[in-house]
Amino acid sequence: GEVGEVAVRGPTLFTGYWRKPALTEARFRGGWFCTGDLGFLQPGTAGGITILGRKEETIISGGEKVFPAEVESALREHPAVRDAVVVGVDDAKWGQMVVAVVETKAGLRDDDRPSASELSAFLKERVGRYKVPKRYHFCAALPRTASGKTRRAAVRLLLERGEDLG
Repeated sequence: GEVGEVAVRGPTLFTGYWRKPALTEARFRGGWFCTGDLGFLQPGTAGGITILGRKEETIISGGEKVFPAEVESALREHPAVRDAVVVGVDDAKWGQMVVAVVETKAGLRDDDRPSASELSAFLKERVGRYKVPKRYHFCAALPRTASGKTRRAAVRLLLERGEDLG
């Protein structure tokens, strides 16, 4: 049940990154490959793991750890939300502020679109209060790769630049 970095080892695991000895050294510890994923073992299962997200994506807000994947998953439960990306942006008071970029479902009427306060109330029933985003941005479509994966780095860059997320 305790959150930690997922590490693996075994006879079929690769031995290192090609021509990148520093990266290999940084990722292998005592024969274990540290994946960069954070997760925890599920109590009562034989090796069941819940992955919370990437280590470098963890948001530290007011000294508390926020795992974006957990908040994103809760946002996707809202009937008007198609997808969401949660990132941390620098904040003088909190260190990082939790910010959500929400892609609403296509074809919604204006009165069916959720407000920031509605989403906050919705999330407070599902995640800890410190995990609830302080700001929301709404868009018609999140930036995606050719395979359809959300481009989290692009979202963060647009937020940092103050550009419209459309």
